[in-house]
Amino acid sequence: MEGSWLQELFCCFESSPRHDSYVPRFEADLAHYCEKLVMDLDRKVRRRRERLDQDVEAPPPPPIRVEKYEQLSVLEEKIKSLLEQVESLGEAGKVDEAEALMRKGNFIVELVTLSIYYASGCN
Repeated sequence: MEGSWLQELFCCFESSPRHDSYVPRFEADLAHYCEKLVMDLDRKVRRRRERLDQDVEAPPPPPIRVEKYEQLSVLEEKIKSLLEQVESLGEAGKVDEAEALMRKGNFIVELVTLSIYYASGCN
């Protein structure tokens, strides 16, 4: 039902004596609008490319010193050991002890993360 009034309106427009004078104007307006959209998008792309060209890549963080690497390896081993203990405690039904060890493990992970952050010079 809705489409019928639209079709009727379209047919009336096409049969109108002014149809031929309006269509070129509508087409010109549409072409102008499309050209404006393309120019705007080209401008945006150009600006973003310029911004990307200007962005200087951040220098890589300095390498971690050997002693820091060794400390991190020790902490990594402790974390693995704690996870194994948490699993065995959980399987044995000792949930409270497992949760306490898990909190300790999370604390160590946070320390390692902070250590890496500060060792890399990101502070």
